[in-house]
Amino acid sequence: MLNKIILIDSIPEEDKQTGNELFSDTISKYKLFYKTDVELHYKKVSNQVDFFKELEWILNYVDIDDEVIIHFEAHGNDDEICLANNSRVNWKILSNYLIPINEKTKNKLHINVVTCFGMHIGRIMDMQKTAPYKSFIAAKGEIFPSEIIADNTLFYQNLLENKDVYQSIINTQKIQTQSKFKIKDVETVLELALHKTLIPLLLSSSGLMAKQIFEDLLKIEIDLATIQKNENASDYIFDKFIKRFTYQ
Repeated sequence: MLNKIILIDSIPEEDKQTGNELFSDTISKYKLFYKTDVELHYKKVSNQVDFFKELEWILNYVDIDDEVIIHFEAHGNDDEICLANNSRVNWKILSNYLIPINEKTKNKLHINVVTCFGMHIGRIMDMQKTAPYKSFIAAKGEIFPSEIIADNTLFYQNLLENKDVYQSIINTQKIQTQSKFKIKDVETVLELALHKTLIPLLLSSSGLMAKQIFEDLLKIEIDLATIQKNENASDYIFDKFIKRFTYQ
């Protein structure tokens, strides 16, 4: 169950302070209302130095037993988060900081990307490394302050009551049926990409070639004899990969 909420706010001062409003008026108040032991942390940052310093602090703050959500409140585009001083953080660079946090919590890190085009954070997954998060919540396109407040107020109300990220999104979307915020689970996304398409395609190659590709591409050791005699070879390969990728 979720036990830590960390909100990193980098909205420019001249814009509506949605991050501070959510933390002060929703997250903090519902923590008191539900008398929950979920730990809260809010940090206002304006530049890359402070942004990365906060992520380094989080790495030291979390532990193996924690389930954590990091909420990024900022502007964004297809390629990057845009910080308050107009400096940029590329989505892929961000993964270098998220991977060790997710590894330390054993794949219990969730990301709430409250930026325009935040769904592009899904592009940071490098299958030769390990998972940068267990799931992420984001919008595919542009989002407006009123949508941010409405959707996230419901989400955090549910989350502080039940401590379940997935159920909280489901409950939110039952009310906010037109919500732009969607949740993507790493294992579900990869099952579609690998289990349904890439793995069957590669298995059609010769045995030795398939073994080499899987070991080079997915960084897993597979037993060629097991593949050749196993009717569920695709399941066997996917299970080995997902265990490596998600620290199981």
